[in-house]
Amino acid sequence: PTFTIGVALAPTDGTTAERVLKSADLALYNGKEAGRDCIRFFEPDMDAAMQTRIRLERIVRDAVEKNHFEVYYQPIFEMNSKRLVGFEALARLKAPDGTSIPPDVFIPIAEELRLIDKLGAWVLTESCRTAASWPKELTIAVNLSPEQFESGLIE
Repeated sequence: PTFTIGVALAPTDGTTAERVLKSADLALYNGKEAGRDCIRFFEPDMDAAMQTRIRLERIVRDAVEKNHFEVYYQPIFEMNSKRLVGFEALARLKAPDGTSIPPDVFIPIAEELRLIDKLGAWVLTESCRTAASWPKELTIAVNLSPEQFESGLIE
């Protein structure tokens, strides 16, 4: 068995029972994220980190639901001849305020929210649709996560 304990102290971490419990819950969540089997004391930056996480989850959910991702195509060249042989499809996401959210941030969130299959299927469909208009000798490469293979998206 494992254990994780979140600790918050009144009045430092909250002046109402509700706020102290929320602070303890944030400390508990932080301990679980760090790998469990620990005791975590609430720190004020945990609240800011949680608010950022909630905001990012909302943005990713909305983007997957409404297909707000973009596909960028990075050229792939043959080393010896320096000839263009294809493109790698890269999913990109912008927040509503226009700032870019890096793939190393939004992809793990999509995986945790179990939205990676839907995102991957959309990227694959969009990439194939775009590549269909290219000259036949050009290839398209699409990155997929292990979860997408396990889920049966790719056979």
